[in-house]
Amino acid sequence: MVKNLFLFKTLFVLLLVVSLLFDSFEAVIILSFLLFILLLSSSKTFISINFLNNLSPLIGILLIAILGAFFRKSDFIFILKDFLYILKPVLFLLIGYLISKKINDRNTFFKIIIFTATGFAVYHIFQFLIYISQMSSFSMNNMRSAIGTDNFLELFALAIIISKTQHEGLTIKYLRLITIVLAISFLLYFSRTMFALIIIVSLAFLGYLRISKKGLRYIFLGLISLALFYTYLFSVNIPRDSNSTLDNFLYKLKLAPAEIFISQESFDISNHAQLWDHWRAYEASKAISQLNEQGIVAWSLGLGAGSLVDLDFYAPLSDDPKGMRYISILHNGYVFVLYKTGVLGVMFYLLFILGNYLAYKKSKFRNSPLANMIFGIVLFYISTSLVINGIYNLSDITTLLLGGILFLIQRNQ
Repeated sequence: MVKNLFLFKTLFVLLLVVSLLFDSFEAVIILSFLLFILLLSSSKTFISINFLNNLSPLIGILLIAILGAFFRKSDFIFILKDFLYILKPVLFLLIGYLISKKINDRNTFFKIIIFTATGFAVYHIFQFLIYISQMSSFSMNNMRSAIGTDNFLELFALAIIISKTQHEGLTIKYLRLITIVLAISFLLYFSRTMFALIIIVSLAFLGYLRISKKGLRYIFLGLISLALFYTYLFSVNIPRDSNSTLDNFLYKLKLAPAEIFISQESFDISNHAQLWDHWRAYEASKAISQLNEQGIVAWSLGLGAGSLVDLDFYAPLSDDPKGMRYISILHNGYVFVLYKTGVLGVMFYLLFILGNYLAYKKSKFRNSPLANMIFGIVLFYISTSLVINGIYNLSDITTLLLGGILFLIQRNQ
């Protein structure tokens, strides 16, 4: 039993490492299936009805995508890829749930998350030191491309420490060292998404965003602070091609709202600088215009697994010198689900988010750290679905964490 548990823990950490460190979706899927089969074949494997109910909207999205593929002439390879893309979060939720059940100890589960994240942080800092020792001139964009743009495992590990969800078995000195390492690595990502999310997730983990007088006060203060910050950003001229790292970061923050929501007609797509600044909005608008061309059935059920968005030009998105004209994955998760599975799929997606919120809301331990963590992850997915494809991000590992927490909270019901 002890040997099996060690094997499961090792494979779980390996899955986290492969998902975040290696650019190989195929390796992630193979390892996921291997771990899932091993977990299912071990003794006393039982999945609760409540957890399966949480999963059912995602399974519904998968079935709609498969159904749509039968009525469209898509290449099998693209159908298979989309099937695996949409299956991955289901698989990860199941693995997280079953791993947490095998470990059956909250402290151990969160220690695995924290220690693995710390390993990533050390590696990231080491990469940064190598990069600056070899560079002739510093560029934030080049640095991020070379050593990494984000790591949400580190974000959640920091939020867990900040919220004091897991401190047992860690001395104050050791905990401070881990926090410093994680914080340094976090800052070196220069990720606007991570900066925004660490505030949201940490406040949620601490219970400050609950719908109460105290929670509403924090939400109101947050919105006022955000409004004042963007008022300042839009009142100053920040050069796009500045050599200042701070200017580059502030420019990206200033651009964030328009990058997501601005219409295609609001910028010149022949101007590459403008196009890349509004890329998320451009690809989303192309997907929606193609749904319009297909009519009411496409809007209702989507274009199915294997469907591709036509960009109308060859964009430099791959190693192919010619570029890539047709893409399967979009940055906007809501539009991605809409394109593949229609309004019905989006309703299922929102139902999944709502279902996890209700798991927090209905918990007997609603004010407990675990319930607050579920709420934090719900807010995480609502936010990331706008910019990095939410639960369908190819490198997303948050579903592993969510699956584990759902077991822990259901165990205590």
